[in-house]
Amino acid sequence: MEMKEKKNRRYLTFVEMLHWMV
Repeated sequence: MEMKEKKNRRYLTFVEMLHWMV
C-alpha cells in the first residue's frame, strides 16, 4: 500500500509538471 501510494503521488507530480509546462 505504501509503495502504491508513493508511486501514485509521483505520477501525480509528473502529470502536474507536464500540465504546467504546456
